[in-house]
Amino acid sequence: VILLNREGQPHQIVGITRDISERRRQERKLENYRRDLESMVARRTEELRLIRDPKRARMFKAEKFDYCTFSGTFSVRREDKLLNLSGLLCLDFDHLPDVEELFRKLLQDEYFETMLLFRSPSGDGLKWIIPTDLTECSHTAFFRSVSAYVVQTYGIPVDQSGKDVCRACF
Repeated sequence: VILLNREGQPHQIVGITRDISERRRQERKLENYRRDLESMVARRTEELRLIRDPKRARMFKAEKFDYCTFSGTFSVRREDKLLNLSGLLCLDFDHLPDVEELFRKLLQDEYFETMLLFRSPSGDGLKWIIPTDLTECSHTAFFRSVSAYVVQTYGIPVDQSGKDVCRACF
């Protein structure tokens, strides 16, 4: 802040300084951690994509990847242990001939808002997370309706495991 004298001329400068060395050190440490984590995830994903046996691939994902249950929270990942619904539905598309084309189409869908859309760890599929309205029907009924819409609109089948409210998504 510049202080002026009686004539209105700059007379004194007052300021506060703060040593941000520790903050910068922590930011560098966090950036290094993020880079290491991205590298580890990329290596694991590449390793998964090289596994051709579906059973081995499932076991590898279960052992090496974190998962999310988009449709609800649970005390234990079982339907009878559902604590509350999230208001989200995860639709899984496997073995797509053109991942990028469906990606663009889903983002532009006129009826469903995309909350999250990403490539599956396998590399040839997508996960599409959309909001649900379960005031009129169950999770399973909503899933079946949306699945039918997707097949009719895009000609792509939806992995039916998404009807399971406690389904783990990698």
